[in-house]
Amino acid sequence: LGYRVVLINSNPATIMTDPEFADKTYIEPITEAVVAKIIEKEKIGHVNILHADIQGGESGMLQGIVKYINKIDYFFISTHSHYHHTTCLNFFITNDCVILAEHTLDQSCSADGLIVARRKDVAGPDRIDIRKY
Repeated sequence: LGYRVVLINSNPATIMTDPEFADKTYIEPITEAVVAKIIEKEKIGHVNILHADIQGGESGMLQGIVKYINKIDYFFISTHSHYHHTTCLNFFITNDCVILAEHTLDQSCSADGLIVARRKDVAGPDRIDIRKY
């Protein structure tokens, strides 16, 4: 399909570090500096979807992408605390993104929060319906 997957994972014990899941895998702390370094090193010019699981240490990743946010179309973020959920939601609102779907930890079956957003200048839906089954 022409897509290239670059995976940054701070936990080498997870299955997502298997080589079959990405063209390039980095086992590094997900910090502002590390994300910026990898974007530059891999010469990433465009990102269709950025997926992140924000449990705590990864929260710096969002600040690391601020100068690259115009290269990312969609964001799919799961959160694991009310603090990180609110921080992530505010990040997207502050950076002029459209919140397509959002539910808090309390609204979730899995006790994880979810935020799906896109840049305003990217064509696409204004809302995605997510339901609790």
